Amino acid sequence: MQAQKLGAARQPAFRSGKACVRPARRTAVKTNAALKVMISGAPAAGKGTQCAKIIDKCRVRVATYNANVDAVVGYYKDVMVEVDGTKSMNLVFEAIKSALDAAILKTDPMEQFCADKPDSDECRGSLPPVEQKPGLTQTEDILNSILPPREWTEDGQLWVQYVSSTPATRLDVINLQEKLDQQLQQRQARETGICPIREELYAQTFDELIRQVTINCAERGLLLLRVRDEMRMTIAAYQTLYESAVAFGIRKALQTEQGKSEMESRITQLEADVKDLERQVQEWKFKCEAIEKRESERREVDAKKHKDEVAYLENYAKQLKQQLETFLVPAKKTGAPTAS
Repeated sequence: MQAQKLGAARQPAFRSGKACVRPARRTAVKTNAALKVMISGAPAAGKGTQCAKIIDKCRVRVATYNANVDAVVGYYKDVMVEVDGTKSMNLVFEAIKSALDAAILKTDPMEQFCADKPDSDECRGSLPPVEQKPGLTQTEDILNSILPPREWTEDGQLWVQYVSSTPATRLDVINLQEKLDQQLQQRQARETGICPIREELYAQTFDELIRQVTINCAERGLLLLRVRDEMRMTIAAYQTLYESAVAFGIRKALQTEQGKSEMESRITQLEADVKDLERQVQEWKFKCEAIEKRESERREVDAKKHKDEVAYLENYAKQLKQQLETFLVPAKKTGAPTAS
């Protein structure tokens, strides 16, 4: 990502990757053990916090100068012992100053750049006095609280990107709309349904609109900020509910699959038991039919035998009766004269 000079605001544009659709100015921050040079003002904060940070930076710079002075004094200790008088002391001070400048230039190449181009924007913006540096306006404070500055490291340098406070014109809004349509088409965002790409682009556009509105009316911008936060919380809540519902559905589906396999195995077992019982029923049915047939035949035989026995006994009784009558008739005939 190429660096821009202080105060050079970009036009509203989309960036692929992490969303940042707002114009911004970039501020280089170089940090090392000896010197810390800020090309621009402090990050977004209240005025009291900003002053405290500037004071801390000044203290760091003073401590760095003191350390360099101590180093130079130690290095030129022998020279200071030998010299005597004001003229010689001035010579020592000049030597100390030249050595100190050399140490600073060696420590940070930005000082050499400022020495060559003292009127450049970068050098004019490096740690100005607190009383000469204009503090952040209320609009800038609100913008930085709505859209916090971005920080990243590139080529060993720390870069800070602030939101531009330049008001947007009607042409900027038209360009923003055209850029939105162009990005939606280039990144192949879906027109309907859930689409992360479309959500990202519209979120960037809404942030840019909040920035433009906040510059013109801070209260309206804060109200839009509340709307944006509420919308994001609602989406997050629905997303949480959706994830919970999906997890619940998956869990129930797994339980159903497990129960389904168990029920299928149980159904198979029961079907086998039913078939076995049906086979046993058929066997017992055949046995019952055989027993009924055998008993029927036996009853027929017994009935026929009983009938024959009854007929025989009746015939035998008839014969006995005839014999008895035969014996009784002659006795009657013989006993008749005896009675007379």
